[in-house]
Amino acid sequence: MFVRKKYIEQLLRYKDLPIAKAIVGIRRSGKSNIVIQYIDHLIENLNIDKKQIIYIDFEDFSNENLLNAKNLFDFLNDKINKFKNNKKIYIFLDEIQKVEKFESIISTFYKKTNIDLYITGSNSFLLDNKRSTLLTGRTIPIYVFPFSFKEFYQNYHKDKISHYESFDLYLKFGGMPFVSFLNFQENEINQYISSIDSDILVKDIAYSLFEKKINVNNVLLTNIKKYIYTQCGNSTSVNSIRNNLKQNNITIYNELLEEIIESFCNSFQLYKVNRYDLKGNLILKTDYKYYVNDHSFRNIFLSNYKENLGFLLENIVYFELLRRDYIVYIGKNNRNEIDFIAIKNDEKIYIQVTKEININNQKREIDNLSNASGATKKILLSLDEEEKFVESIYYKNLIKWLLE
Repeated sequence: MFVRKKYIEQLLRYKDLPIAKAIVGIRRSGKSNIVIQYIDHLIENLNIDKKQIIYIDFEDFSNENLLNAKNLFDFLNDKINKFKNNKKIYIFLDEIQKVEKFESIISTFYKKTNIDLYITGSNSFLLDNKRSTLLTGRTIPIYVFPFSFKEFYQNYHKDKISHYESFDLYLKFGGMPFVSFLNFQENEINQYISSIDSDILVKDIAYSLFEKKINVNNVLLTNIKKYIYTQCGNSTSVNSIRNNLKQNNITIYNELLEEIIESFCNSFQLYKVNRYDLKGNLILKTDYKYYVNDHSFRNIFLSNYKENLGFLLENIVYFELLRRDYIVYIGKNNRNEIDFIAIKNDEKIYIQVTKEININNQKREIDNLSNASGATKKILLSLDEEEKFVESIYYKNLIKWLLE
């Protein structure tokens, strides 16, 4: 099993702190495996006794009776009370959003001095506004993403094929961890990704809308999703989505469309990115861009996965920046656009992404960076081999940058 060290290290930083660790992310991104790896680390490297660990998977049918909050409370309380010494007890509740009134469980156990509480969830019901009052100050989120290209290459291809060949497979198949078990067979992988996509549609998106008493059919949701997926990297507004639906003889009002898009984002499948106005130094409320958590979901709707390759590369870079703990915006500098403004502590990095630098795009790509002030670093990422530093801009090979 490929150990996802970044997440293990993150969990170790929060170990034993009086706060619930919420491990959240899109379905099948590897959250449960990370929990198992972390438990193994506690046992093998920190000498935690197995008896100190309580792990419950709420997707396991044998735990169905524990989906009731009272039953779960009694079960955990009984386990804790039987533990006679003063050693810490580590509780892991996997897919806790399935538990009725799970907020009460978190609020009850996170503050006990002898408990270290960890929870996982496949959607942001754990963190949404409805529950924020109950959970504020009680949870700290740890966001799990599908494999980065670095993880993909190290897990599947290191010392077997070049990173260039591996990157082409990553472009095609994405980073969902189970892909390797399918031996990179295109039909099987497409079926697998389609099944996850459908699962998210029914169990996360449609369900969250149903909770809000909004009943919509799957055809409408699929049309909205397909349009946003294929527009990744383009400015996308509610009006542009609605106009596209009209072309398919589907009429919808803006408020409902906004609720549906919010549910896509709450499933962690789509991320909405704000624009950052460099001149006014403020975040704008219009002209969002959307990126899809793993580009394999986009690819299953396209006949050619390299269609709009520049936008596909942009999608990969956006999530790489999130993995590296940056806050990310789209940059606006007067009429010019910078693909990403990445901010972390005192860093403010301006990043431009393109397939290649050529005579047709050289002036636009370089000028957009050159004319923008306020950056601690400016980077132009492309698939070009040559790397250099010219007039305050770092020209970097995108594949090598992903492996840093």
